[in-house]
Amino acid sequence: MLMVGQLPAFGTYVAMFTHIQFEFAKLLLAYSGLLIGFTVSFCVIFVGEPSFGNPFTGLIKVLAMMAGELDFEGLITQIDQGLESEGPFVIYQPLSVCSQILFTLFIVFVTVILMNLLVGIAVHDIQGLRNHAGLTKLVRQTKLILFTEMVLHNSSIPYAFRKWMSDHKINVENRRRVLVVKPLNPLEKRLPKDILKAAYEIAQKNIPFMNEDNVNLSEHVIWMRQQSEEYSDTNLQLVIENLANKLQSYEDTIKTLKEQLLDTNKMLESVVKSLAKEKSN
Repeated sequence: MLMVGQLPAFGTYVAMFTHIQFEFAKLLLAYSGLLIGFTVSFCVIFVGEPSFGNPFTGLIKVLAMMAGELDFEGLITQIDQGLESEGPFVIYQPLSVCSQILFTLFIVFVTVILMNLLVGIAVHDIQGLRNHAGLTKLVRQTKLILFTEMVLHNSSIPYAFRKWMSDHKINVENRRRVLVVKPLNPLEKRLPKDILKAAYEIAQKNIPFMNEDNVNLSEHVIWMRQQSEEYSDTNLQLVIENLANKLQSYEDTIKTLKEQLLDTNKMLESVVKSLAKEKSN
């Protein structure tokens, strides 16, 4: 099944199955104390039942009962053996009453509550589960590609098989254009706007070389370096201008603060003089 899950068509479903399997195992381990307690109780009460002859088979029986195989008729026959009759009256043994109460509690707590809780928690987020399964599928495909590449470079594999695996034809015409977009079209939503803008700027820079049939690689490299240097110079000038503007704004702020401080000092001096005159008077 895991090998089938590496195929693109079935990878999501296999990944969902394995994820739910691990989640269900963790939840079952968390509630294992409840199942073990019911198993021991059933083994003590239903002594004559072959399914509860030992704790191992008793635990398997409890798991089967949790899935819905209750078999009430088979267990009630053990209860009938504990009945005593005195004339027209039937006397119930305390053990038979306890077995009925325990069986009822098992149905409510395990079969109804616990089983539905396990299923609900395991598959509560289907959309998130699909996203996680999609990522897991990509990881499986990557591992499969890596394994295939390792096989192609393994000397123990026959050369004919490796050559047959590596001889795959590639159509160059189909590799030239992966995605055709219209960056100036406002209805273009296949790529984010910032990516379209950056790609459009790069395409505008490469237009002189795309129009020529024979382009020397060294000339192209030199042109790209010149473009990068011009771009770096432009960025440096922009950074310097921004710093100069910030410095000018800081100087203006400092001047404003100085003027406010001078005004405050003048006000304080006037207040002190007025207080001194009042005291002298």
